[in-house]
Amino acid sequence: MVKTLDYFLNLLYTQGEDSQSYKNKKINETAIYIGGKIVGIFRW
Repeated sequence: MVKTLDYFLNLLYTQGEDSQSYKNKKINETAIYIGGKIVGIFRW
């Protein structure tokens, strides 16, 4: 069951640039980047 789920998620992540998971991944990366910038400001 877990192996099937991992396989399915792997398929989602390798669909290409038009896939929803790719967009979600980019949104997450952007959010982490912005979050890091905000934390950096508060450290000063």
